[in-house]
Amino acid sequence: MAIGSGLDGQFGVAAEATVGTAATVTRFYEFNKESIQGVRNSIQGAGIHAGGQYNRLSRYKRTTQT
Repeated sequence: MAIGSGLDGQFGVAAEATVGTAATVTRFYEFNKESIQGVRNSIQGAGIHAGGQYNRLSRYKRTTQT
């Protein structure tokens, strides 16, 4: 069971010998703080139309995610 404070967090890496084949993690690193946050970029069309009080969902497009 995970601890909500993150005291049991791990960051491990391993070299992949063959592409697409899972490798056993052999090296672990300590960290004091983490902030893995995704950035989602989008565009919104801004056409003028009757009853245009709200943005239309059909004019919203997710472009990239990092």
